[in-house]
Amino acid sequence: ALAAGGLRQIGYNGGQVNNAGTYVRNGLGSTVAENLNNSGTVLVQSGALGLHDNFVNTGTLRIDSGARVYGVDFVLNNAGLLTGTGTVQTQSNSAALNNTGTIDPGSVGTGPTGTLTLIGDLLMGAGSGLHIDFGSSGAADQLAIGDGATWGGTLAVWAPSDRVFTRGESFVIATFGQRIGSSTFSGISWLGDGLNPFSVVYNANDITLTVTSAVPEPGTWALWLAGSAALLGLMRRRRKA
Repeated sequence: ALAAGGLRQIGYNGGQVNNAGTYVRNGLGSTVAENLNNSGTVLVQSGALGLHDNFVNTGTLRIDSGARVYGVDFVLNNAGLLTGTGTVQTQSNSAALNNTGTIDPGSVGTGPTGTLTLIGDLLMGAGSGLHIDFGSSGAADQLAIGDGATWGGTLAVWAPSDRVFTRGESFVIATFGQRIGSSTFSGISWLGDGLNPFSVVYNANDITLTVTSAVPEPGTWALWLAGSAALLGLMRRRRKA
């Protein structure tokens, strides 16, 4: 038996480990995975999970607060969903997380917002995405990157229907040591109700969403719709007359 806090290894006998279900990593110490192919869910609840560059993720990798995933080799790849409020650490400060999938800080969907931390560089490849959620109040999800960030892919933003934004408000959604070149997202997708209220501002060490058009409260929308319906009805009656 391994002592508490010891090192565990999976997939080190030359074969490939395929996970199509749920693999849970918890407890003290660290587990290092070789030849891990994940199409299901890898849930890192506590402790640390080390991944080699042959790690293939087309499923979900979730890292809870206080837990850590680290790269054993120079490149750490993600082609699936990377989510949570824990920490991703590359092999060194100059090593990168190569993301061609989706990064969703905090909880997936309508859960609480939160911050996902990356120690190292980030490379957002073509077809990748960063998904940012708002709650009914307070700050948005945030991705905190310790070193350089090369942006690309799509920024998707969602807020619940009861969230009220005020013109001029701003929300930091990502921080980083430096933005590589003049890299930007290739597209912005607003997933909330109504029109997109935000403009994206790229600063030296962060990306900020600024509210440029206020989102009306749900009651305002209801009044507008009721008024529009009444006006349409009046116009129809006049035409018939």
